[in-house]
Amino acid sequence: MKFLLISVPTPGHVNPLLSLAIELLEKNHTVEFMVSEIYIEKLKEKNIKNLILTSNGNVGFDQTFFSKMTNSTQESLFQLMFTVKNFALPRILSYLDAIVDILSLKFKVEKYDSLIVDFILAPVTSVADIFNVPVIIYNPGVTPYGLYDPDAFSFPSWSYYLTPEMDFYSRLKNFVFKSFTEVIIFNLLNYKINDIQKKVGLNKTTRLEFFRKKLVISTSLPGLDFPLPRFPKMQLTGPCLNLKSNLRLSHELTAWLDDPVELPVVYVSFGSIGASPKHITPMLNSVFQSFQKQVRFLFATLALSQVQEVEKYKWSTNVRLEMNGVPQLNVLEHKSHCGGNSMFESMHFGKPILCIPLGADQYTLANRVIYVEVGSAILTSEYDFENKLENLIKLILKNAKYKKNAEDLGEWIRIQNSCSMQVNLIEASGKNLTKFLFPKQIQPNTQFFNFDLQFDVNALKAKKNSLKVKECIMSDLSSEIVKHNSNAVNFVNNFKEIGEFSDYEDNFSKFTSGFSESVKFLDDSLNNLKEKFEVTIESENFYKEISERIEKIPIEK
Repeated sequence: MKFLLISVPTPGHVNPLLSLAIELLEKNHTVEFMVSEIYIEKLKEKNIKNLILTSNGNVGFDQTFFSKMTNSTQESLFQLMFTVKNFALPRILSYLDAIVDILSLKFKVEKYDSLIVDFILAPVTSVADIFNVPVIIYNPGVTPYGLYDPDAFSFPSWSYYLTPEMDFYSRLKNFVFKSFTEVIIFNLLNYKINDIQKKVGLNKTTRLEFFRKKLVISTSLPGLDFPLPRFPKMQLTGPCLNLKSNLRLSHELTAWLDDPVELPVVYVSFGSIGASPKHITPMLNSVFQSFQKQVRFLFATLALSQVQEVEKYKWSTNVRLEMNGVPQLNVLEHKSHCGGNSMFESMHFGKPILCIPLGADQYTLANRVIYVEVGSAILTSEYDFENKLENLIKLILKNAKYKKNAEDLGEWIRIQNSCSMQVNLIEASGKNLTKFLFPKQIQPNTQFFNFDLQFDVNALKAKKNSLKVKECIMSDLSSEIVKHNSNAVNFVNNFKEIGEFSDYEDNFSKFTSGFSESVKFLDDSLNNLKEKFEVTIESENFYKEISERIEKIPIEK
Protein backbone atom coordinates (compact mmCIF):
# COMPACT_ATOMS: atom_id res chain seq x y z
CA MET A 1 0.00 0.00 0.00
CA LYS A 2 1.10 3.58 -0.63
CA PHE A 3 0.60 6.27 2.01
CA LEU A 4 1.10 10.03 2.04
CA LEU A 5 1.75 11.45 5.53
CA ILE A 6 1.53 15.21 6.15
CA SER A 7 2.81 16.73 9.39
CA VAL A 8 2.72 20.10 11.12
CA PRO A 9 6.31 21.45 11.07
CA THR A 10 7.09 21.30 14.76
CA PRO A 11 8.78 18.48 16.75
CA GLY A 12 5.72 17.58 18.82
CA HIS A 13 3.90 16.67 15.62
CA VAL A 14 6.71 15.51 13.33
CA ASN A 15 8.20 12.92 15.70
CA PRO A 16 5.05 10.82 16.39
CA LEU A 17 4.06 10.76 12.70
CA LEU A 18 7.63 9.90 11.73
CA SER A 19 7.57 6.93 14.13
CA LEU A 20 4.42 5.72 12.38
CA ALA A 21 6.11 6.17 8.98
CA ILE A 22 9.01 3.97 10.12
CA GLU A 23 6.59 1.25 11.28
CA LEU A 24 4.76 1.34 7.94
CA LEU A 25 8.07 1.05 6.08
CA GLU A 26 8.98 -2.01 8.14
CA LYS A 27 5.74 -3.62 6.91
CA ASN A 28 6.95 -3.01 3.33
CA HIS A 29 4.53 -0.20 2.55
CA THR A 30 5.48 2.77 0.38
CA VAL A 31 5.59 5.91 2.52
CA GLU A 32 5.90 9.54 1.45
CA PHE A 33 6.40 12.10 4.23
CA MET A 34 5.45 15.72 3.50
CA VAL A 35 6.66 18.51 5.76
CA SER A 36 8.16 21.99 5.63
CA GLU A 37 11.56 22.44 3.97
CA ILE A 38 13.21 23.29 7.30
CA TYR A 39 12.54 19.71 8.44
CA ILE A 40 13.54 17.97 5.21
CA GLU A 41 17.26 18.37 5.95
CA LYS A 42 16.78 17.20 9.55
CA LEU A 43 14.98 14.08 8.34
CA LYS A 44 17.62 13.35 5.70
CA GLU A 45 20.21 13.23 8.49
CA LYS A 46 18.29 10.33 10.06
CA ASN A 47 18.96 8.15 6.96
CA ILE A 48 15.58 6.43 7.09
CA LYS A 49 15.73 3.82 4.35
CA ASN A 50 13.09 4.07 1.58
CA LEU A 51 11.31 7.07 3.13
CA ILE A 52 10.23 9.51 0.40
CA LEU A 53 10.55 13.12 1.56
CA THR A 54 8.48 15.92 0.00
CA SER A 55 8.65 19.63 0.83
CA ASN A 56 5.56 21.81 1.08
CA GLY A 57 7.24 25.19 1.56
CA ASN A 58 9.42 26.98 4.08
CA VAL A 59 6.91 27.65 6.84
CA GLY A 60 8.01 26.66 10.34
CA PHE A 61 6.21 26.91 13.67
CA ASP A 62 9.21 26.49 15.99
CA GLN A 63 9.06 28.92 18.93
CA THR A 64 5.87 30.42 17.52
CA PHE A 65 3.16 29.44 19.97
CA PHE A 66 5.15 29.66 23.19
CA SER A 67 4.30 32.99 24.72
CA LYS A 68 6.83 34.41 27.17
CA MET A 69 4.48 33.98 30.10
CA THR A 70 5.16 36.23 33.10
CA ASN A 71 3.57 36.85 36.46
CA SER A 72 1.59 39.63 34.86
CA THR A 73 -1.62 38.66 33.12
CA GLN A 74 -1.43 41.84 31.07
CA GLU A 75 2.04 40.90 29.80
CA SER A 76 0.90 37.37 29.00
CA LEU A 77 -2.08 38.57 26.99
CA PHE A 78 0.04 41.15 25.24
CA GLN A 79 2.55 38.50 24.18
CA LEU A 80 -0.23 36.18 23.09
CA MET A 81 -1.73 38.89 20.92
CA PHE A 82 1.65 39.67 19.37
CA THR A 83 2.20 35.99 18.59
CA VAL A 84 -1.21 35.61 17.00
CA LYS A 85 -0.92 38.82 15.04
CA ASN A 86 2.55 38.34 13.58
CA PHE A 87 3.17 34.60 13.58
CA ALA A 88 0.42 32.10 14.31
CA LEU A 89 -2.34 33.06 11.89
CA PRO A 90 -0.10 34.05 8.96
CA ARG A 91 2.00 30.89 9.27
CA ILE A 92 -0.88 28.45 9.71
CA LEU A 93 -2.76 29.95 6.78
CA SER A 94 0.32 30.02 4.57
CA TYR A 95 1.07 26.38 5.39
CA LEU A 96 -2.49 25.22 4.69
CA ASP A 97 -2.61 27.24 1.48
CA ALA A 98 0.60 25.63 0.21
CA ILE A 99 -0.60 22.11 1.02
CA VAL A 100 -3.94 22.64 -0.75
CA ASP A 101 -2.11 23.78 -3.90
CA ILE A 102 0.34 20.86 -3.81
CA LEU A 103 -2.32 18.21 -3.19
CA SER A 104 -4.56 19.60 -5.93
CA LEU A 105 -1.76 18.82 -8.41
CA LYS A 106 -0.32 15.69 -6.75
CA PHE A 107 -3.60 13.76 -6.59
CA LYS A 108 -4.08 14.24 -10.34
CA VAL A 109 -0.92 12.31 -11.20
CA GLU A 110 -0.27 9.99 -8.25
CA LYS A 111 -2.42 7.35 -6.60
CA TYR A 112 -2.40 6.81 -2.83
CA ASP A 113 -4.19 4.20 -0.79
CA SER A 114 -4.60 6.68 2.07
CA LEU A 115 -3.74 10.21 3.14
CA ILE A 116 -2.65 10.28 6.79
CA VAL A 117 -2.74 13.86 8.03
CA ASP A 118 -2.19 15.65 11.33
CA PHE A 119 -5.53 16.70 12.79
CA ILE A 120 -4.48 20.38 12.84
CA LEU A 121 -4.29 20.19 9.04
CA ALA A 122 -7.72 18.57 8.73
CA PRO A 123 -9.07 21.28 6.36
CA VAL A 124 -6.78 20.02 3.58
CA THR A 125 -8.50 16.63 3.64
CA SER A 126 -11.34 18.02 1.58
CA VAL A 127 -8.96 18.03 -1.40
CA ALA A 128 -8.45 14.29 -0.87
CA ASP A 129 -12.23 13.84 -0.84
CA ILE A 130 -12.47 15.38 -4.31
CA PHE A 131 -10.03 12.79 -5.68
CA ASN A 132 -11.52 9.90 -3.67
CA VAL A 133 -8.38 9.41 -1.60
CA PRO A 134 -9.29 7.80 1.77
CA VAL A 135 -8.32 9.98 4.73
CA ILE A 136 -6.99 9.00 8.15
CA ILE A 137 -6.75 11.74 10.78
CA TYR A 138 -3.76 11.40 13.11
CA ASN A 139 -3.84 13.11 16.51
CA PRO A 140 -0.45 13.02 18.28
CA GLY A 141 -1.43 13.57 21.90
CA VAL A 142 -4.35 13.29 24.25
CA THR A 143 -7.69 13.70 22.58
CA PRO A 144 -8.81 17.29 21.95
CA TYR A 145 -12.40 17.81 22.96
CA GLY A 146 -13.30 18.69 19.39
CA LEU A 147 -12.70 15.04 18.46
CA TYR A 148 -15.22 13.73 20.93
CA ASP A 149 -18.86 13.00 20.29
CA PRO A 150 -20.83 15.99 18.88
CA ASP A 151 -22.66 16.35 22.18
CA ALA A 152 -19.29 16.98 23.78
CA PHE A 153 -18.39 20.03 21.73
CA SER A 154 -19.33 22.29 24.61
CA PHE A 155 -16.74 20.61 26.82
CA PRO A 156 -13.50 22.35 27.81
CA SER A 157 -11.06 22.32 24.90
CA TRP A 158 -7.41 21.37 24.54
CA SER A 159 -6.47 24.86 25.68
CA TYR A 160 -8.28 24.53 28.99
CA TYR A 161 -6.33 24.04 32.19
CA LEU A 162 -8.28 23.39 35.38
CA THR A 163 -7.05 21.61 38.47
CA PRO A 164 -8.37 21.37 42.02
CA GLU A 165 -5.19 23.12 43.18
CA MET A 166 -5.97 26.34 41.31
CA ASP A 167 -7.44 29.16 43.33
CA PHE A 168 -10.51 31.10 42.30
CA TYR A 169 -8.60 33.98 40.74
CA SER A 170 -6.37 31.62 38.72
CA ARG A 171 -9.44 29.97 37.26
CA LEU A 172 -10.86 33.31 36.24
CA LYS A 173 -7.63 34.28 34.50
CA ASN A 174 -7.54 30.88 32.83
CA PHE A 175 -11.05 31.39 31.53
CA VAL A 176 -9.94 34.58 29.77
CA PHE A 177 -7.26 32.73 27.83
CA LYS A 178 -9.62 29.88 27.01
CA SER A 179 -12.26 32.26 25.73
CA PHE A 180 -9.84 34.41 23.79
CA THR A 181 -7.92 31.64 22.05
CA GLU A 182 -10.85 29.33 21.46
CA VAL A 183 -13.98 31.35 20.87
CA ILE A 184 -12.43 34.17 18.87
CA ILE A 185 -9.07 33.23 17.37
CA PHE A 186 -10.09 29.85 16.01
CA ASN A 187 -13.33 31.18 14.59
CA LEU A 188 -11.40 33.89 12.78
CA LEU A 189 -8.97 31.26 11.56
CA ASN A 190 -11.87 29.26 10.18
CA TYR A 191 -12.97 32.19 8.03
CA LYS A 192 -9.59 32.29 6.31
CA ILE A 193 -9.47 28.50 5.98
CA ASN A 194 -12.79 28.63 4.19
CA ASP A 195 -11.32 31.13 1.73
CA ILE A 196 -8.53 28.64 1.02
CA GLN A 197 -11.09 25.89 0.48
CA LYS A 198 -12.96 27.98 -2.07
CA LYS A 199 -9.89 27.96 -4.32
CA VAL A 200 -10.65 24.34 -5.16
CA GLY A 201 -14.41 24.78 -5.22
CA LEU A 202 -15.12 23.53 -1.72
CA ASN A 203 -17.67 24.63 0.80
CA LYS A 204 -16.69 25.59 4.31
CA THR A 205 -15.17 22.97 6.57
CA THR A 206 -16.84 22.05 9.85
CA ARG A 207 -15.91 19.77 12.71
CA LEU A 208 -18.30 17.21 11.30
CA GLU A 209 -15.68 16.48 8.62
CA PHE A 210 -13.89 14.35 11.22
CA PHE A 211 -16.88 12.02 11.36
CA ARG A 212 -16.78 11.37 7.63
CA LYS A 213 -13.17 10.18 7.50
CA LYS A 214 -12.07 6.60 7.27
CA LEU A 215 -10.39 6.53 10.65
CA VAL A 216 -9.17 8.84 13.41
CA ILE A 217 -6.14 7.67 15.40
CA SER A 218 -5.39 9.32 18.74
CA THR A 219 -2.11 8.45 20.43
CA SER A 220 -3.75 8.74 23.82
CA LEU A 221 -5.04 5.69 25.63
CA PRO A 222 -7.91 4.63 27.88
CA GLY A 223 -7.10 5.55 31.44
CA LEU A 224 -5.27 8.71 30.43
CA ASP A 225 -8.08 10.33 28.50
CA PHE A 226 -11.07 11.59 30.42
CA PRO A 227 -14.03 9.16 30.32
CA LEU A 228 -15.96 11.07 27.67
CA PRO A 229 -17.93 9.72 24.70
CA ARG A 230 -15.99 9.46 21.44
CA PHE A 231 -17.43 9.02 17.99
CA PRO A 232 -16.89 5.44 16.75
CA LYS A 233 -14.25 6.09 14.10
CA MET A 234 -11.80 7.32 16.72
CA GLN A 235 -9.41 4.73 18.10
CA LEU A 236 -7.17 5.30 21.13
CA THR A 237 -3.95 3.42 20.46
CA GLY A 238 -1.37 4.87 22.81
CA PRO A 239 1.86 6.53 21.61
CA CYS A 240 3.99 5.05 18.84
CA LEU A 241 7.58 5.70 19.99
CA ASN A 242 10.62 5.09 17.83
CA LEU A 243 12.65 3.09 20.35
CA LYS A 244 15.16 2.05 17.67
CA SER A 245 16.71 5.50 17.33
CA ASN A 246 20.44 5.51 16.60
CA LEU A 247 20.94 8.45 18.97
CA ARG A 248 23.02 7.62 22.02
CA LEU A 249 24.01 9.36 25.24
CA SER A 250 27.50 10.82 25.36
CA HIS A 251 30.07 8.98 27.46
CA GLU A 252 30.24 11.96 29.82
CA LEU A 253 26.48 12.03 30.39
CA THR A 254 26.32 8.25 30.78
CA ALA A 255 29.03 8.43 33.43
CA TRP A 256 27.17 11.23 35.23
CA LEU A 257 23.92 9.23 35.25
CA ASP A 258 25.76 6.12 36.45
CA ASP A 259 27.52 7.98 39.26
CA PRO A 260 27.49 5.75 42.38
CA VAL A 261 26.17 8.65 44.46
CA GLU A 262 22.72 7.40 45.45
CA LEU A 263 20.73 10.52 44.71
CA PRO A 264 17.58 10.64 42.57
CA VAL A 265 17.94 12.36 39.20
CA VAL A 266 15.31 14.83 38.02
CA TYR A 267 15.33 15.43 34.27
CA VAL A 268 14.39 19.05 33.45
CA SER A 269 13.37 19.92 29.90
CA PHE A 270 11.11 22.53 28.34
CA GLY A 271 11.09 20.70 25.03
CA SER A 272 12.85 21.06 21.72
CA ILE A 273 11.36 24.48 20.95
CA GLY A 274 10.08 25.71 24.29
CA ALA A 275 11.89 27.93 26.75
CA SER A 276 10.98 28.67 30.34
CA PRO A 277 9.92 32.27 30.99
CA LYS A 278 12.87 34.44 32.02
CA HIS A 279 11.44 35.29 35.41
CA ILE A 280 11.53 31.67 36.61
CA THR A 281 15.15 30.89 35.63
CA PRO A 282 16.65 32.39 38.83
CA MET A 283 13.95 30.61 40.81
CA LEU A 284 14.87 27.29 39.18
CA ASN A 285 18.47 27.99 40.11
CA SER A 286 17.50 28.64 43.72
CA VAL A 287 15.27 25.56 43.95
CA PHE A 288 17.94 23.27 42.48
CA GLN A 289 20.48 24.66 44.94
CA SER A 290 18.15 23.92 47.87
CA PHE A 291 18.41 20.20 46.94
CA GLN A 292 22.23 20.31 46.89
CA LYS A 293 22.70 17.06 48.83
CA GLN A 294 19.35 15.44 48.07
CA VAL A 295 18.69 15.48 44.31
CA ARG A 296 20.66 15.80 41.07
CA PHE A 297 19.17 17.74 38.14
CA LEU A 298 19.81 17.18 34.43
CA PHE A 299 18.76 20.42 32.71
CA ALA A 300 18.59 20.07 28.91
CA THR A 301 17.45 22.48 26.22
CA LEU A 302 17.85 23.28 22.53
CA ALA A 303 16.05 26.63 22.47
CA LEU A 304 18.57 29.44 21.87
CA SER A 305 16.73 31.90 24.11
CA GLN A 306 16.78 29.33 26.93
CA VAL A 307 20.51 28.70 26.49
CA GLN A 308 21.30 32.41 26.64
CA GLU A 309 19.23 32.84 29.79
CA VAL A 310 20.66 29.78 31.56
CA GLU A 311 24.25 30.82 30.87
CA LYS A 312 23.74 34.04 32.83
CA TYR A 313 23.70 32.12 36.12
CA LYS A 314 26.12 30.07 38.17
CA TRP A 315 24.53 26.68 38.89
CA SER A 316 25.19 24.47 41.89
CA THR A 317 27.25 21.27 41.59
CA ASN A 318 24.16 19.03 41.65
CA VAL A 319 23.03 20.47 38.28
CA ARG A 320 24.28 19.22 34.91
CA LEU A 321 23.57 21.51 31.95
CA GLU A 322 23.15 20.06 28.46
CA MET A 323 22.69 23.08 26.20
CA ASN A 324 22.74 21.04 22.97
CA GLY A 325 19.88 18.82 24.07
CA VAL A 326 19.99 15.11 24.87
CA PRO A 327 18.39 11.96 23.39
CA GLN A 328 15.37 12.13 25.67
CA LEU A 329 14.25 8.51 25.23
CA ASN A 330 17.66 7.30 26.36
CA VAL A 331 17.62 9.55 29.42
CA LEU A 332 14.15 8.42 30.44
CA GLU A 333 14.99 4.78 29.87
CA HIS A 334 18.12 4.83 32.11
CA LYS A 335 10.83 14.57 36.01
CA SER A 336 9.25 17.74 32.48
CA HIS A 337 7.36 20.58 30.78
CA CYS A 338 4.35 18.79 29.46
CA GLY A 339 4.64 18.52 25.74
CA GLY A 340 3.00 15.47 24.18
CA ASN A 341 6.23 13.66 23.30
CA SER A 342 7.77 14.25 26.73
CA MET A 343 4.67 13.12 28.56
CA PHE A 344 4.21 9.88 26.62
CA GLU A 345 7.91 9.06 26.68
CA SER A 346 8.03 9.61 30.44
CA MET A 347 5.00 7.42 30.95
CA HIS A 348 6.34 4.68 28.67
CA PHE A 349 9.32 4.29 30.98
CA GLY A 350 7.28 4.69 34.17
CA LYS A 351 8.65 8.07 35.26
CA PRO A 352 6.55 10.47 37.36
CA ILE A 353 6.14 13.93 35.84
CA LEU A 354 6.17 17.45 37.24
CA CYS A 355 4.63 19.60 34.52
CA ILE A 356 5.37 23.27 33.93
CA PRO A 357 3.12 23.96 30.92
CA LEU A 358 4.12 26.83 28.63
CA GLY A 359 1.44 26.89 25.95
CA ALA A 360 -0.61 25.06 23.31
CA ASP A 361 -1.88 21.65 24.49
CA GLN A 362 0.52 21.45 27.43
CA TYR A 363 -2.11 22.74 29.85
CA THR A 364 -4.55 19.94 29.19
CA LEU A 365 -1.69 17.41 29.14
CA ALA A 366 -0.73 18.61 32.60
CA ASN A 367 -4.32 18.20 33.67
CA ARG A 368 -4.31 14.55 32.52
CA VAL A 369 -1.10 13.92 34.47
CA ILE A 370 -2.84 15.14 37.62
CA TYR A 371 -6.00 13.21 36.72
CA VAL A 372 -4.22 9.82 36.62
CA GLU A 373 -1.95 10.73 39.58
CA VAL A 374 1.35 10.13 37.81
CA GLY A 375 2.60 13.58 38.79
CA SER A 376 1.59 17.16 39.37
CA ALA A 377 1.78 20.58 37.71
CA ILE A 378 2.56 24.21 38.42
CA LEU A 379 1.97 27.32 36.34
CA THR A 380 4.84 29.77 35.83
CA SER A 381 2.48 32.61 36.76
CA GLU A 382 1.55 31.15 40.15
CA TYR A 383 2.16 33.19 43.25
CA ASP A 384 5.13 31.94 45.29
CA PHE A 385 6.29 29.76 42.36
CA GLU A 386 9.68 28.99 43.92
CA ASN A 387 8.37 27.51 47.17
CA LYS A 388 5.56 25.64 45.43
CA LEU A 389 8.00 24.09 42.94
CA GLU A 390 10.33 22.97 45.73
CA ASN A 391 7.44 21.39 47.65
CA LEU A 392 6.12 19.60 44.55
CA ILE A 393 9.54 18.09 43.80
CA LYS A 394 9.70 16.78 47.38
CA LEU A 395 6.14 15.46 47.14
CA ILE A 396 6.69 13.53 43.91
CA LEU A 397 10.01 12.07 45.07
CA LYS A 398 8.70 11.01 48.48
CA ASN A 399 5.14 9.88 47.70
CA ALA A 400 5.36 6.34 46.33
CA LYS A 401 1.97 6.53 44.61
CA TYR A 402 3.33 8.70 41.78
CA LYS A 403 6.09 6.24 40.90
CA LYS A 404 3.74 3.25 41.25
CA ASN A 405 1.05 4.82 39.06
CA ALA A 406 3.63 5.88 36.47
CA GLU A 407 5.07 2.36 36.34
CA ASP A 408 1.59 0.84 36.00
CA LEU A 409 0.66 3.23 33.21
CA GLY A 410 3.98 2.53 31.49
CA GLU A 411 3.26 -1.19 31.62
CA TRP A 412 -0.18 -0.56 30.14
CA ILE A 413 1.37 1.46 27.28
CA ARG A 414 3.87 -1.32 26.53
CA ILE A 415 1.15 -3.99 26.60
CA GLN A 416 -0.85 -1.97 24.05
CA ASN A 417 2.01 -2.33 21.52
CA SER A 418 0.82 0.96 20.07
CA CYS A 419 2.91 1.04 16.88
CA SER A 420 1.62 -2.34 15.73
CA MET A 421 -1.91 -1.39 16.70
CA GLN A 422 -1.77 1.78 14.59
CA VAL A 423 -0.37 -0.05 11.56
CA ASN A 424 -2.99 -2.80 11.90
CA LEU A 425 -5.81 -0.24 11.99
CA ILE A 426 -4.41 1.59 8.96
CA GLU A 427 -4.06 -1.64 6.98
CA ALA A 428 -7.58 -2.67 7.98
CA SER A 429 -8.99 0.68 6.90
CA GLY A 430 -7.35 0.23 3.49
CA LYS A 431 -9.23 -3.04 3.08
CA ASN A 432 -12.45 -1.49 4.40
CA LEU A 433 -12.41 -3.81 7.41
CA THR A 434 -12.66 -1.04 9.99
CA LYS A 435 -16.42 -0.93 9.45
CA PHE A 436 -16.58 -3.80 11.95
CA LEU A 437 -14.89 -1.64 14.57
CA PHE A 438 -17.51 1.06 14.52
CA PRO A 439 -20.88 0.27 16.13
CA LYS A 440 -23.75 2.69 15.77
CA GLN A 441 -23.18 5.65 17.99
CA ILE A 442 -25.51 6.22 20.92
CA GLN A 443 -25.85 9.92 21.66
CA PRO A 444 -25.40 10.25 25.43
CA ASN A 445 -26.46 13.13 27.61
CA THR A 446 -23.17 14.86 28.29
CA GLN A 447 -24.16 18.42 28.97
CA PHE A 448 -23.88 17.98 32.73
CA PHE A 449 -20.11 18.02 32.31
CA ASN A 450 -19.78 21.77 31.87
CA PHE A 451 -16.58 23.17 33.38
CA ASP A 452 -17.45 26.75 32.50
CA LEU A 453 -19.50 27.01 35.69
CA GLN A 454 -17.19 24.98 37.93
CA PHE A 455 -14.73 27.69 38.89
CA ASP A 456 -13.79 26.59 42.37
CA VAL A 457 -15.45 23.80 44.29
CA ASN A 458 -13.08 24.42 47.18
CA ALA A 459 -14.46 27.94 47.54
CA LEU A 460 -17.81 26.45 48.53
CA LYS A 461 -16.11 24.66 51.42
CA ALA A 462 -14.66 27.84 52.86
CA LYS A 463 -15.86 28.52 56.39
CA LYS A 464 -15.79 32.29 55.98
CA ASN A 465 -18.28 33.87 53.61
CA SER A 466 -19.14 30.49 52.07
CA LEU A 467 -22.72 31.54 51.35
CA LYS A 468 -21.59 34.80 49.80
CA VAL A 469 -19.02 32.99 47.65
CA LYS A 470 -21.66 30.56 46.47
CA GLU A 471 -24.07 33.41 45.76
CA CYS A 472 -21.38 35.25 43.77
CA ILE A 473 -20.50 32.19 41.70
CA MET A 474 -24.05 31.20 40.89
CA SER A 475 -25.40 34.66 40.11
CA ASP A 476 -22.89 37.32 39.11
CA LEU A 477 -20.33 35.16 37.35
CA SER A 478 -22.72 32.69 35.75
CA SER A 479 -24.85 35.41 34.23
CA GLU A 480 -21.77 37.27 33.02
CA ILE A 481 -20.37 34.09 31.46
CA VAL A 482 -23.56 33.55 29.52
CA LYS A 483 -23.45 37.18 28.41
CA HIS A 484 -19.79 36.82 27.45
CA ASN A 485 -20.34 33.70 25.36
CA SER A 486 -23.20 35.38 23.56
CA ASN A 487 -21.17 38.54 22.90
CA ALA A 488 -18.15 36.61 21.65
CA VAL A 489 -20.18 34.45 19.30
CA ASN A 490 -22.09 37.43 17.95
CA PHE A 491 -18.85 39.29 17.40
CA VAL A 492 -17.35 36.40 15.47
CA ASN A 493 -20.50 35.77 13.44
CA ASN A 494 -20.57 39.40 12.40
CA PHE A 495 -16.88 39.54 11.66
CA LYS A 496 -17.29 39.59 7.89
CA GLU A 497 -19.05 42.90 8.24
CA ILE A 498 -15.93 44.26 9.96
CA GLY A 499 -13.60 43.26 7.14
CA GLU A 500 -11.04 40.72 6.04
CA PHE A 501 -8.73 39.61 8.83
CA SER A 502 -5.83 39.37 6.39
CA ASP A 503 -5.74 43.16 6.38
CA TYR A 504 -4.11 43.28 9.82
CA GLU A 505 -3.12 46.94 9.68
CA ASP A 506 -6.64 48.30 9.18
CA ASN A 507 -8.78 45.79 11.02
CA PHE A 508 -6.76 44.54 13.96
CA SER A 509 -7.89 47.45 16.12
CA LYS A 510 -11.50 46.46 15.45
CA PHE A 511 -10.70 42.88 16.36
CA THR A 512 -9.03 44.07 19.56
CA SER A 513 -12.01 46.21 20.45
CA GLY A 514 -14.36 43.28 19.92
CA PHE A 515 -12.22 41.02 22.06
CA SER A 516 -12.01 43.54 24.87
CA GLU A 517 -15.75 44.06 24.83
CA SER A 518 -16.61 40.38 24.66
CA VAL A 519 -14.55 39.47 27.74
CA LYS A 520 -15.17 42.61 29.74
CA PHE A 521 -17.19 40.48 32.15
CA LEU A 522 -13.98 39.53 33.95
CA ASP A 523 -13.27 43.11 34.93
CA ASP A 524 -16.69 43.44 36.49
CA SER A 525 -16.46 40.07 38.20
CA LEU A 526 -13.01 40.73 39.66
CA ASN A 527 -14.03 44.13 40.94
CA ASN A 528 -17.08 42.50 42.47
CA LEU A 529 -14.87 39.91 44.15
CA LYS A 530 -12.44 42.55 45.30
CA GLU A 531 -15.20 44.46 47.07
CA LYS A 532 -16.78 41.40 48.67
CA PHE A 533 -13.82 39.18 49.47
CA GLU A 534 -10.75 41.44 49.18
CA VAL A 535 -9.41 39.60 46.13
CA THR A 536 -6.40 41.40 44.68
CA ILE A 537 -6.42 42.15 40.97
CA GLU A 538 -3.57 43.54 38.92
CA SER A 539 -5.31 46.49 37.36
CA GLU A 540 -8.55 48.41 37.65
CA ASN A 541 -8.44 48.99 33.88
CA PHE A 542 -7.29 45.55 32.85
CA TYR A 543 -8.69 45.37 29.32
CA LYS A 544 -8.30 49.04 28.57
CA GLU A 545 -4.56 48.70 29.16
CA ILE A 546 -4.43 45.54 27.07
CA SER A 547 -6.22 47.23 24.18
CA GLU A 548 -3.94 50.26 24.27
CA ARG A 549 -0.82 48.11 24.27
CA ILE A 550 -2.07 45.90 21.46
CA GLU A 551 -2.67 48.96 19.31
CA LYS A 552 1.04 49.76 19.61
CA ILE A 553 2.24 46.34 18.44
CA PRO A 554 4.32 46.73 15.27
CA ILE A 555 3.12 44.87 12.21
CA GLU A 556 5.75 42.49 10.87
CA LYS A 557 5.43 42.30 7.11
